[in-house]
Amino acid sequence: MMRETPSDPTRESLCPSLLAVSFGSPAGRWVTHDPEMSHALGHLSGGLPGGTITGITMDGERLYPEDSPLFVQPDLLVDFAKQTAVGLVFEITSPAKELPRAKRMLAHLDSHAIRLSEHGITVDGRRPRRNVYYDNPSLEVLWADSEDYEVVLGQYSNGMWEFLYDTPTPTLLYNGDDWSVPVGLITSLDDIHYPIEMSRSGFRDLEVRFV
Repeated sequence: MMRETPSDPTRESLCPSLLAVSFGSPAGRWVTHDPEMSHALGHLSGGLPGGTITGITMDGERLYPEDSPLFVQPDLLVDFAKQTAVGLVFEITSPAKELPRAKRMLAHLDSHAIRLSEHGITVDGRRPRRNVYYDNPSLEVLWADSEDYEVVLGQYSNGMWEFLYDTPTPTLLYNGDDWSVPVGLITSLDDIHYPIEMSRSGFRDLEVRFV
């Protein structure tokens, strides 16, 4: 397991297997290129990859993997020009009920890493893009900066990704009027069949350990 650095000789030759993104300002991300570590951990499943991991520390803070606040399976965000994967996207299927909660949840998080897209146009004013969710907004988690990206349907099941919380019992969509604010996300990239874009703009390096 290693932190990505600009001089990392594996960066161009291997697709990373695990990636973590933090949502606090300034946003951060971490990636491993170690295939043996990926094989040992297996896919994420209920926060227990390989049945051995009960939690994660991110920059020294203990975090707990859990479901998405939206309780839906994500699709993929792909940079249109480069054809590289830049993030995951979660459809907001009941905007009247879920959108106000999502906006309150995101109020103090870094929009480089997690933000809303409404009606095909991201709320921070970026250009329109193809919206396969029709008029439904979405929650976007990004690990790279992109000016022109689109949704590619993937329906990635829980088991290859988890949101990270600072409590083992977060309040989610189905058990409260507001959601616990997620600290970040960790995902396996083994099933993403696109090159992974890992731009440094807007992100800092993270220290991640499994406990």
